[in-house]
Amino acid sequence: VEQLLHGTTVATNIVLERTGSRTGMITTRGFRDLIYIGRHRRPKTFSIYQDLPWREPSLVERRLRIPVSERIVPPGVVHTPLDEAEVRAAVARLRAENVDAVAVCFLFSFLNPAHEQRVKEILAEEMPDTHVSISHEVAPQHREYERFSTTALNAYIGPKTSRYLRHMHDGVGAVAPDTDFHLMASNGGTLTVEGAISRPTQLLMSGPVAGIIGGIAVGRAVGLESVITLDVGGTSADIGVAPGGQLRMKHLYDTNIGGYDVMVP
Repeated sequence: VEQLLHGTTVATNIVLERTGSRTGMITTRGFRDLIYIGRHRRPKTFSIYQDLPWREPSLVERRLRIPVSERIVPPGVVHTPLDEAEVRAAVARLRAENVDAVAVCFLFSFLNPAHEQRVKEILAEEMPDTHVSISHEVAPQHREYERFSTTALNAYIGPKTSRYLRHMHDGVGAVAPDTDFHLMASNGGTLTVEGAISRPTQLLMSGPVAGIIGGIAVGRAVGLESVITLDVGGTSADIGVAPGGQLRMKHLYDTNIGGYDVMVP
């Protein structure tokens, strides 16, 4: 076998079943509740009595969301230097809480990632076996809520997804060491194993995307352009629509899975 392309719902199922890892967050002081507050969009626009899916349960418990002093402002200027003593104290708290993953989410890190990079270095020193997600690496985009939510989700699914992918990769390598092994990505492309391990959110919608790409090919083979696909599994059922045989990308700010906003195409 020269090439193996693998589509998996392992990341999707973790989110839908709420079976992710115990996750901590280090964030800019004053913004620890951002992933809980969200935006003023609600499933029922005019009801104040409703369960908001991104809150129950929250991806990161409040006591595991630890603020530290730092602030970067546009166009990437350091307004408040990173307090490394606070960072090390935060890491010590998270280590004592036995978290499996840590999300690092600072304001405007997509303009200047220096503070997040330094926290990543400290985490590598003090919690080397912990899955770490850094917001400027996961979603280097403006809009802090969506970026923080995506990074938290990346950390939440990271440890279990990584174990699965490494096990799969080692198994393939043992049977067919020369096989080029890639993962299906949510944007219709492919990822290396290491790429998928560092950004497992890129796997979240890969199943339905693979289904619609296959459906378009089958439709064209039998002379039909417009296609609707249905992927039914043990956890979810996903519908894909391709009018005129064309894939259409959802806007990054309109993508969510299991009630959680995630910036993946």
